[in-house]
Amino acid sequence: MAGKLKPLDIERETRPGKYPDGDGLYLVVASATSKNWSYRYWKDGRQRWLGLALQLLFLRASESMGNHDSNVVGAGRVG
Repeated sequence: MAGKLKPLDIERETRPGKYPDGDGLYLVVASATSKNWSYRYWKDGRQRWLGLALQLLFLRASESMGNHDSNVVGAGRVG
């Protein structure tokens, strides 16, 4: 899958792995019944993963208002 994930893609994906949705957001599938969202970013030269729950709602709202998520993470305030 390339580009933005569609709701049906998310629902049907059962193979374990990390599937990019763009801008550092990934669908993480652990098993056929376990899926979650993670945000990948870099801090101090190291790759970091942030598991998302309610933060995802704030991230999407922030993007729709024209704020970029990298600015939020860089300032130490996610969500």
